[in-house]
Amino acid sequence: MNPEVAIAVSPRDWAERLHRFIADHGGARVKARVLGGREALDESYDVLVVDDLTSFLTARLVGELHHRGRRILGVYDPIEPTGADRLEALGVDDVAASSEDDERLVRRIDALALAAGSDLDRELTTLAAEPLRPDIPTGADDAARAIRRGTVVAVGAPPGGAGATEVAVELAHALVDAGLRTCLVDVDEVAPSIAPRLALALHPNVRTAVDVVQHRSGSLADALQAVDGGPAVVAGAPTGRDAVDLRPGEVVDVIDELSERFQIVLVDVGHRFEELGGFGRAGRYGRARGVIGRADLIVGVASASPVGVIRFLDWLADVRACATAPVHVVANRLHGGAFHAGELEQEVRRTYSPPSFVVVPEDKRIATAAWDGTRVPRGPFRKAVAALAREVVRVPVGTK
Repeated sequence: MNPEVAIAVSPRDWAERLHRFIADHGGARVKARVLGGREALDESYDVLVVDDLTSFLTARLVGELHHRGRRILGVYDPIEPTGADRLEALGVDDVAASSEDDERLVRRIDALALAAGSDLDRELTTLAAEPLRPDIPTGADDAARAIRRGTVVAVGAPPGGAGATEVAVELAHALVDAGLRTCLVDVDEVAPSIAPRLALALHPNVRTAVDVVQHRSGSLADALQAVDGGPAVVAGAPTGRDAVDLRPGEVVDVIDELSERFQIVLVDVGHRFEELGGFGRAGRYGRARGVIGRADLIVGVASASPVGVIRFLDWLADVRACATAPVHVVANRLHGGAFHAGELEQEVRRTYSPPSFVVVPEDKRIATAAWDGTRVPRGPFRKAVAALAREVVRVPVGTK
């Protein structure tokens, strides 16, 4: 029987070439093309084929795939032989140069699939020899993990100072007010600002969380900071330069683990996520794109003005190209009344019908709270964001 293969999407031509060869000549069956670690885990197949540029390929993912009886073929560019070293260090089962002919790659896949089948046979034999414990239903652990997994909400905005971070901070507080265990995470690659906004330390931060998840260097609690009466926080890297070597897959792994501990994981993705890579490079802003692709819900913040809406619609088009989650829209810092709010909503709905459209009025106390590193006092801003929280997570949220 032909092995089933998942091929990771790659900027190099080997992936498309291999896919076409298998379609034309057989020897295997392409079961899926995968874009992220979650797909790699959720899809059913025998062998995953990836290259050293695959952003979500981590030692943790390799271990999870091996635990599920799957094998991994890593492909590298012979012009950059260090790629083979990275693949071997991550623990993939076999490596091949991208210059190898497709028939040879298929033979490698077939050999790995046979090895996986032998391992599975041994595991099944062992399980069959051991009686199941009657007090633990089969599959209970997987079911429990599924039930525990929280909702991941990405918050972002186009460039121009729409106020996405302020909305994210207050939304996290509103969700805590509603009794939901909430974690606020800063993955902004340009100007991470949640830590200074809430008068928190610059360390620990997202780099700490990545080290814990990828290398098991401690507890995930070591990466969290507390806000009195508010959410747990994973601060951003002190500067964008400090986060330059964080891979998108590593950050998404952190989000996934946090979602097993919190009911809501609210992620400030910043205002840039467009693809700027090329020539085989992974590109900038990959972490924001990875989180947007992983998110269960997205909150897009527009500056409440005609120019702000135009910028927002351009940003929204890019978001919808890489995400499947619904996008709730916030028109922030409105100076006018109901007429202006209606005009802005009508303009957005000509292009996109959001599940909710929430108008947040200008509130001068925001600036004072930012200077003090505190939550904005009760008033129109908090009331509007509480309404957003009700729309986003469908819970009864008050306005404490």
